[in-house]
Amino acid sequence: MIGLGISYGAKLLQLIHRGNEQRLEKWGEAVNQEIDRAGETAIAAITSVDERYLACQVEDCAFARTEGLGKISGIFTPMLDQVFVPLALDRSACLPG
Repeated sequence: MIGLGISYGAKLLQLIHRGNEQRLEKWGEAVNQEIDRAGETAIAAITSVDERYLACQVEDCAFARTEGLGKISGIFTPMLDQVFVPLALDRSACLPG
């Protein structure tokens, strides 16, 4: 009688185990899809930086006022890459004395 109970109990636990494996597999696939979507969103945000910067430049140029100069052709807000000056540390300032 005890062996019969153990046998049926083990069979029941096997069914529960298979069901849990299937549920966990579906859950894992759903989590994996969400991770993929989040990665794609992050990549899209990183690659759209130039587009957003250019959109800000357009917005800035649209509302730029040249106070006191009137409308003169050729006056505009320069792009950042046209005025950017890279900085470097001069190591001669670190010498003692």
